[in-house]
Parts: sequence; structure tokens; C-alpha cells
Amino acid sequence: MKTIPRIPVASDDLPAKPTRSLDHLPGPRGHWLKGNLESLLPNPGPFLLEMQATYGNCFTIGMILNRRVVIWMGETAHQVMLTDREQNFSSRGGWDVVAAYFGRNILTRDFEDHRQHRQAMTGLFKRDALARYEEMMQPIIDDAVDRLDGSVDVYVEMKRLALEIAIEVFAGVAPGPTADAIYPDLVQVLDSVLAPHIRLPGTRHWKGMSARNRLKRRIQNLLRERREGDGDDLFTRLARHRDDEGRCLADEDVVDHMLGMLFAAHDTTASAMAMAMMLALLARHPEWQQRLIEEPEKIDWILFETLRLYSPVQFVPRRNINAFGADGIELPPNAHVLLPMQASHMNPACFTEPKTFDPERFAHPPKPHTFYPFGRGAHMCIGMHFATLEVRAVMTKLLGRHQLEPIDEIDLDYLPVIRPLKRLAVGFRRA
Repeated sequence: MKTIPRIPVASDDLPAKPTRSLDHLPGPRGHWLKGNLESLLPNPGPFLLEMQATYGNCFTIGMILNRRVVIWMGETAHQVMLTDREQNFSSRGGWDVVAAYFGRNILTRDFEDHRQHRQAMTGLFKRDALARYEEMMQPIIDDAVDRLDGSVDVYVEMKRLALEIAIEVFAGVAPGPTADAIYPDLVQVLDSVLAPHIRLPGTRHWKGMSARNRLKRRIQNLLRERREGDGDDLFTRLARHRDDEGRCLADEDVVDHMLGMLFAAHDTTASAMAMAMMLALLARHPEWQQRLIEEPEKIDWILFETLRLYSPVQFVPRRNINAFGADGIELPPNAHVLLPMQASHMNPACFTEPKTFDPERFAHPPKPHTFYPFGRGAHMCIGMHFATLEVRAVMTKLLGRHQLEPIDEIDLDYLPVIRPLKRLAVGFRRA
């Protein structure tokens, strides 16, 4: 069985650690140990907008041990970094911390190698596949909506729902012992991805890597069955994919892509945190609850406004391969560059009264290069249409059965990914 080979790309030669030659760039001084982390926490947006007003669109900030990273803001940054027509900005270099857990998935491949694998996966999200996924997720959504009654921590419940859908629709694993074994390991991995890489027994990193290894073995054990199966789940479709030359993806590539898909479906996209925040916002705006029942097509407005206010991922990280100049800046090779999504979405120059919940603003497309909740360019989220389909299905079912009432205040930690600092309860009352 011939497999699709890996294509060598320019980012293969990037040094393991990014350059520290950034002293020529402006930026706030940082503490020798904590850098500027105290100013970034819990919400980096206000601090970054203040620094943009002080230093311009490009500046450095200090992280742990005051190691400097580049913050690049503004429309030029969005256009240049995300479209990357010159193939100079490495996603793999930016997301190296994720690669340690999820291998070479679609997020951690670059340029022609990424294009080849993205092409292999595009069919997984075409209209007929999405229609089948929607059929598969409906019973799961029905059960989840029926569970909602009284005071509910919507963050916990939406994460659980997103993971149940991912395990059955993506991995093709029905409820039972295998799904029950996958669930806690995936939760452990997701809780450990951004923990310090201390490889001592008992640390979060050690627990996360142990859980990752168990997940890999389970997926590897299921792969032969999927290669020979005819199921409609994403795993089977991926395992049976053939390119124009009749080649399939190697076992290791299929496993890495499945791990990446489970990671994305659960914790970083619209499917989990955004659904929880949509419910919290709708509870505070009952007029929109009624409007969505009458005009369900406007669910997308609520989704986009939620993603603008509460970007699940705060930064898009990249590393540039060659020296680069634009927007009045000069970057040396191998700089660690962060594009801050949340700060951009809250910029009053781009959005009028940015702190105000106003779904009507999405009655018309926003200004180009100002709103990109699913990314842009070659690395635009491949599961974007699945995520929006999932949100529509959940919200349509839920708003037809429940009225929402606010209980807890919205209190969030934005880094490393946005999460509630405490219980995020919403009241559910049968309509």
C-alpha cells in the first residue's frame, strides 16, 4: 500500500528556539523573571491596545525570564502573516508546544507539505459529509439538551457535549467502554498541553504525555478496522482516503490528524467555549432569545459577536524563516511573532463600542482584515463549517425547549486559552 510521502519544506531548518535578537524593537520593560505577564493577565487585550497606542503596531513584550516575543497588530499584520503569500511564516514553529502532544497534524505542517495534507482532508468537510455528521450528532444533542435543567455550569456541559460529538462523529466510537476510556485521557491531554515541559512523574506534563500515549495506542488499534470499514465517521473517511495516484495517508499521519481533530473540536474552537459564552450572553439578553426562535438564521450573528468578544484562542503564533520588513518594522529570521486576535477584535478603530454586545454589527461584513475568528489563508480552520453547523444545531434545539436566565457573573481567564475563572452558571427553565 503506497502512502503519501512527506514533502520537505523551508521551516524544517528552523532552530529549535526562536531568536533573541530583538533589542532594536520598542516595547515595555519587563521584570527579569515575570516579564510583562502581570500586565497580560488575566486579559491581555487592554494592555496590548495600550502598548499599540504607545509603540505602534509592532513591539516586544516579555514572557517568563523576560524572554521577548514580537507582538504585531494592525491590518498589515493580519494580511501578511495569515495569507503568507511568500511562505515565510511557519505555523509549525509557532505552535511547537502543540506539536509535542499532537505530532504533525494539519496545524503543525507548513507550506507544500501542509497543502498536500489539507487537500487530503478537505473532502472530510464537504457538504455531503457535513450533512451526515449533522445526522450523527442530533441524538447526542437531544440527550444533552434534555439534561439541562435548573442551574447549569454551561462551560462544563458544553465541553462535555463537544467531546461526546467529537468521539462519536470524528472518531466513530459509540458510547461504551472505549468511549469511556478515551474521554478522561483526552481531557488530561487538553489540560496539560500548555503546562511547563517538566518530565518528572506526577507533573502535569508527564500525566499529559502518558494520556497522549494511551490515546495514540487506542487510535492505532482502531486504524486497521477503519481502513477496511465503510462508516460515515471522519476517522473512517480519513483512513480510506486515496489521492489521485491511489496513495493513502501513512498510519502515523492518520493518528496525528485524529489527535489534532479531537483537540480542536473540544477546547479551542467555537464548538465548546463559544457555545458556553453564547448561552451566558443570551441569558442576559432575553430579547435575542425570542428573536432567534423567530429568525434562527441569525444564530450566526450571535456566534460571530461572541467570538469577537471572547476569542477562544488569544494569539496566532508564527515564526518567520527569513528576515522580513513591512509596516515600518524589520524582523530578523526566526522571530517568535504573535498576532493578538482578541485585542484586534476589541479595537475601537475597527468596531464601534467594542465592549458592547451588538450582534447587529454582523448584518454586514466587517472591514477586511479586522475579524478572523477561524484564521485566514492556508491555515484557516479546516473545521470551520463543522463548528458553525454544530453551534446552529445545538442552539436551534435548545432555544426551542428552554428559556435562559443569568445566574453567575462572567469572570474569565484569557490565557493560555479563554476559560471561566469560576463556575459559569445559567438557569434553564422549560419553555
